Amino acid sequence: MRRARQEQQWKNCKQEENETINEFIVRLRTLWQEQKPNENEDDLIRHLMCKMRNNLLTMIGVSRCESLDEIIIEAQKIEEILYQRNKQLYRNSNQDRTENNTSTTSIYNNDNQYEIQAM
Repeated sequence: MRRARQEQQWKNCKQEENETINEFIVRLRTLWQEQKPNENEDDLIRHLMCKMRNNLLTMIGVSRCESLDEIIIEAQKIEEILYQRNKQLYRNSNQDRTENNTSTTSIYNNDNQYEIQAM
């Protein structure tokens, strides 16, 4: 029963959208050591490439990374870039929302009820 559960966990082990590469490696390596005790680091790298998020895998450029450490470092750099990009998009969207609310509010807060502002 335990063995079947571990096999299912291994099969379903994929990097989650909000999971960092470090968190995923810890989880993957633990399952890998239990499920694949006779494999080496090259095998782990192959499994990692099959199970990591597509957006990271696409941006890494597999040919540049030869060791597990190189893959992790490259993935961490990409995660940081994606994080900064998303942070900037969030700021921009909040800034746009604030500017739109301000211009709309000024129309309705005009002291002269007969004056109409052109937009």
